[in-house]
Amino acid sequence: APPPDVDPGQNVLNTIYIYGAIFLVLALIYTLIRNKFNALYNPKGDRVPPPFLWIPHALGIGERELYEKSGLDGLVLVRWLEFGAKISFVGCLCAVVLIPVYFTAPKGNGNEIVNDNLTKMSIGHLRSNDARMAASTVMTYVFFGFILWLLNGEFTWFLAKRHEFLGKPSPENYTVYIDNIPPEMKSTGGLLAFIQRLFPDKVLDVRVALEIKALEKIYDEREKHFPKLERAQNVLQFTGKRSQHKTGTLGLVGPKVDTIDHCTKEIQRLNALIAENAGALDHYHSDLDGVPAGAAVRTAAFVTFSNLASSTMALNSLHHGTPYKLTTRSAPLPKHVFWGNVGLPHYRVQAGTTLSTLLTIMLCLFWTVPVAFVGGLSNVDGIKEGWNDLGVAVEENPWLGDVLAQLSPLLLIVLVALLPIILVQFAKLEGHISLAALQAALFGKLAVFQLIQIFFIQALSGAVLSQLERFANEPGPAILDALGNSLPAQAATFMTFVLVKAFLGMALELTRLVPAIIAFIRGKLGPKYTEKERLAPWLGLKPLAGPFELAQPALLSHVVLIFMVTFVYGILNPITCLVTLFVFSLMAVVYRHQLLHVYVPTNDTGGQFWPILAKLLVWMMIIAQLTIIAVMGIKEGPSQAALVFPLVLITWYYGNYLNQQHYRVAQVLPTIEALSADTRTTQAGFPTDTFQGAYIQKALTKRFGECADTDLP
Repeated sequence: APPPDVDPGQNVLNTIYIYGAIFLVLALIYTLIRNKFNALYNPKGDRVPPPFLWIPHALGIGERELYEKSGLDGLVLVRWLEFGAKISFVGCLCAVVLIPVYFTAPKGNGNEIVNDNLTKMSIGHLRSNDARMAASTVMTYVFFGFILWLLNGEFTWFLAKRHEFLGKPSPENYTVYIDNIPPEMKSTGGLLAFIQRLFPDKVLDVRVALEIKALEKIYDEREKHFPKLERAQNVLQFTGKRSQHKTGTLGLVGPKVDTIDHCTKEIQRLNALIAENAGALDHYHSDLDGVPAGAAVRTAAFVTFSNLASSTMALNSLHHGTPYKLTTRSAPLPKHVFWGNVGLPHYRVQAGTTLSTLLTIMLCLFWTVPVAFVGGLSNVDGIKEGWNDLGVAVEENPWLGDVLAQLSPLLLIVLVALLPIILVQFAKLEGHISLAALQAALFGKLAVFQLIQIFFIQALSGAVLSQLERFANEPGPAILDALGNSLPAQAATFMTFVLVKAFLGMALELTRLVPAIIAFIRGKLGPKYTEKERLAPWLGLKPLAGPFELAQPALLSHVVLIFMVTFVYGILNPITCLVTLFVFSLMAVVYRHQLLHVYVPTNDTGGQFWPILAKLLVWMMIIAQLTIIAVMGIKEGPSQAALVFPLVLITWYYGNYLNQQHYRVAQVLPTIEALSADTRTTQAGFPTDTFQGAYIQKALTKRFGECADTDLP
């Protein structure tokens, strides 16, 4: 077979030259200017190291300090990246054995089409029924055996950190969310009586959620007038001009009114309506068995306890004999509660989840087309054989092949960037009661979506395109060649993708060009008369003042993809581990640094993504092992494939072993540790009664305090 027109190995090197140079230039610029722009590069105000010592400084930060400054979510992210670097390093050690075995395989009997050096380093270069596959079998056990051993140690570490987080004196740790309350308990008094029988004198607060849509609508309408009024007052104070606006849709139609007069009158009117509609809400908690006027009682409540032992036992107990009745789960942070979803009927949650799943599946099917197209761009030989016009253009302009090979990962990054925007809308249909639960659902969808679309569709489309002409004449042999020879060769595509993503992503992360541009636009176009105006977001544009939070679902889903590439190609094309070792290490250093200086842990969920990712890793290992077995079988190595199969059973058994207890232990604080935490809290004199009233619906907060006509910001 003639050599390929575009060498996959050369594509990888070109990627390193081009995007590596971009990263080095931007990283150098960042290093030189970082200490001059603290608002951009150190908004947390942490200790700043000398310009060229930020990498040693980030690596020298201990785990305890990183935990305190980045929260458990940030620490978990860094641990996963370091976990990936460790397994990639072991993959590199396996590569020392496997690459010489693969590369020196003689020609003939099934490997004649392999010509480029990168593919020669893969299992695709072995002949059919080659005895050299025995080395692949041994290294498969070494590689995945180390991963299982390391994962077991990581689980032990995570349980200790998770329990430490759950033992902190914070309202969500002392509160339990109770759903599907039966009719006989659907009142503050009824539920309180039941809980008090179980935990006498240990209940601080019971907040049965209310259906107060009319009040919430009035409240939201009133809140919209506050920033308008404040802005108009600032304009009057600084310019002497009175602002005007139209009262119709989007402020584009309707009569023009004086903003100060209009907003003042509207706030006064809405205050009166709130007082009228609230009625008995002020006395709701004193009238324990009554249904407040102007409201209905939902079937969910937040119950806050005075100690962790009681909240832990409430979470771990079965409270009703009917499925889904009086179910308990950990409460989210009070500010994260989606009150509109609290107490949704079970059938609505199930219907929303089903609809969300169906929409995700439909999107996954639709997304196959652009992903397959983008994946095909990296295979120039396949383009020449199967894409007439584009094939002719590449034939006449060889340089176009290099351009398409570099364009493919960039387009793939764009496709991946669009996914969170779409999938989060699907996740919202599932009726999650908190931001944390919504993010967990989004992460799960993103991770699975990327595994199916970005990994499998990309790998198979590239492998199929490489044998496109043979599919028409010899479909059977073409399929076997595509999987046995071309699938290992697709490692170049994934190496290119993760390198482009790492170089560009980490360069933008360090220099923070996107937040800087957004802040510049906001500063030029947004309100800026007062300090409060300058520090407030405007039309979704944030100033440099922040605070800035890390978008973990999208980031971790990309980490999942890198893990999958490492698992599959660590044996099929082991040079891949050298790339993933670099990528994991680079990301670990950069995010260590950014978590110390940029991102705040105000929305720390206590590592909620860790168990999801751990479960995914086990299934990803099984899929990777089955893929290795399939390739060995296609390469006519049945004995070697059969010897690997017990490893699949071992991995499955380990995953089943974790499912029995480990994830449950990670979900809630054990009672024995809750008692110890309560002792420490008591000795420290922490007043847990301050958690009373933490879970009050937003529209009721001002009803329990002052809400006079002059109650303006």
